This record gives sequence, structure tokens and C-alpha cells, in this order.
Amino acid sequence: MGGDVEIYGNGPGTTTTTNCIWIGDNGTLLVDGNANIHDNTANPTVLSDGQCVFADNAKIEKNNSKNSPVVTVRNGELTIKDKASVSNNVSEGTNGVGIKVAAGKKLNVLGGYITNNTVYKTNGVYDRGAGVYLETKDSILNIGGNATIFGNKIYMVESAEKVTEDTDFADVDIDLYDSRILNVVSSLTTDGYIGIFSSKEITDGTILVKGNESYTLTESDLEKIKYKTETG
Repeated sequence: MGGDVEIYGNGPGTTTTTNCIWIGDNGTLLVDGNANIHDNTANPTVLSDGQCVFADNAKIEKNNSKNSPVVTVRNGELTIKDKASVSNNVSEGTNGVGIKVAAGKKLNVLGGYITNNTVYKTNGVYDRGAGVYLETKDSILNIGGNATIFGNKIYMVESAEKVTEDTDFADVDIDLYDSRILNVVSSLTTDGYIGIFSSKEITDGTILVKGNESYTLTESDLEKIKYKTETG
């Protein structure tokens, strides 16, 4: 699916999963060119049980999900590369997150942008990612190249209309705790940065970031990774 194709206006979502795009078991989807998936209210916007790649200038933007992630890697694998982006999406409700990676499943961010996604939730601690949420310590997140993940926020209110100047929020680009690891697979070249966040205390000796078996982290890589403590 590529070129100038647009997928928009699908929904509304309910408490029942009503996906905009669902890649089923063993299914494969490549989204490239200037393809734009925008302004949908289906829950989630993209559900991957197979293999999904967003490349070139493909966009997932301005979608709004209720009590559901905007993108779920429930099975299989999702790759974001080139200048593809997941940006300016909104998730409302207690289960709202940006991109959720289920236990043992894989998200590869090898380029592109996960930026300015916003979650509004009514209760609980800041334990889910407005950018990326790793469901368990076995969820796999590989990052490399010009990947940029920043500016993703969680507000402790049920909807955007309830936000005031006093509303607590946290920058939650990547939720990372309970021995979850940011795995760098190639040299980070972005001019932006990758933010990681923990809502739990990190003790001495905990590994937050590592290079995979074939790549050694450099000082230049580490300069592009920012760690944020609990906020609010």
C-alpha cells in the first residue's frame, strides 16, 4: 500500500476492538510512499498479528482511540524506518497508550519518528508509554539509525477538554522498567533524541540501554538517549 493513498474517517471505536487496519496471523503489510492513515477513531488504529512495515514517508497521524492503544503489536513484528512517522495521535482512557508491544513481540524503530502522541487517562500511575509501552520485560524494542522518539505526553485527566494549567503530565516517550531494556542495533544518527522513562525507582546496577550482539554502543549514541525520572 503506497503512493498517495489515504485511509481516514473510520470508526467510531468502542470498548470492543474495532480496528482500522488488522494484519492477521501470518499476514504481511508494507505501507510506503506518502500513504497516510489519519483521523480514524477505530480501536486500535493498527493491530498487527503478522509482519508490518512502515517505510518512506508513510504516516499514522491524528488518530483518536478510546481505552485502547493507537497501535498494537499483539503478535508478529512491526518495523518503522526511513521517514515514516507515528505522530500527533491521541489515546483516551485508562488503557490508553501510543504503541503497545505485547510480551515476546517486537518493535523495530530503525528510522522515522514517534513524536507528539498524547494519552489522557483518569487513574493509575504513569506506567504506560505515550510513545512506546513495553507490556513485559520480554517485549522487544530495537532502535537504530535516525530513529527519533520524543515529545510524547501523558495527562492525568479523562479528555483533552479537562486539561488546565494545573494538570499533571509526564513525558513518557518509552516506558522502561522491570528489567526492560532499550536495545540499540545500529549507530544512532538522529538530531533529535530518544527519551526513556520509568515510573519505578531504578537501582544501581540496572541495565537500561545496551547494544545488541552485533553492535557496540558509543558515546555519541548515549548522548542521544535521555533518561527521565518520575514526574507529577
